[in-house]
Amino acid sequence: MTHECERRTYLGCRLLAANATGRQYTLDMYVNLITPIIWSGHENRNKFVLVGFPNTPEEVQCFERDVCNLKAIIMATDGGNLVDVRNNDSPSCFNIDSMFQKQFRLKQMSSWDFAKFQEHLGTTVSWGIVTARPYAGRTAISGEIASITNSKIINWDSFVEGCKKRLKDPEADEFEGEVPAAEVQKDICAFINANKGSGCGFVFDGLSCK
Repeated sequence: MTHECERRTYLGCRLLAANATGRQYTLDMYVNLITPIIWSGHENRNKFVLVGFPNTPEEVQCFERDVCNLKAIIMATDGGNLVDVRNNDSPSCFNIDSMFQKQFRLKQMSSWDFAKFQEHLGTTVSWGIVTARPYAGRTAISGEIASITNSKIINWDSFVEGCKKRLKDPEADEFEGEVPAAEVQKDICAFINANKGSGCGFVFDGLSCK
């Protein structure tokens, strides 16, 4: 807002005029402030969390008409039912929660779950690969990503060591030679299949390029 006013853009002049006369900002002013941020042209900036706006059905309709559709409503809660709309037909109770419920777009979460949140936004990630230069903190980053996304880590080197123990000659002290990539892949596939039912994703902490 300050940037628009300082640059004396068309929107900035409207905002300054409203301040000078004590008028409230109109809905289209708020929408025009948000639009350049959402449609900035940056490919990586394709998801946004709106806080404080929109709050009413009128604001939602204006935002969705002029900017884009809202995917979900996220409400802070201390547990229990997230939304309890007892009288959807009462004008005094008609808010964005009841509006989205009537349109079958209300997404409920009884507690914070990042994976569920991503699913509500239409984004589901089954697996990802983390690569980096040596000593760049790849394993630490993989751990953080796995923690945030409720995923399990697949470390190629760890599976190689597991294969060595499995393939080692009982009479030998240690496995000799190089572990075949097919054996490592077999163990990784078995690990993934064993955890498929848990609803988690998988983060590959490095991957062999051989």
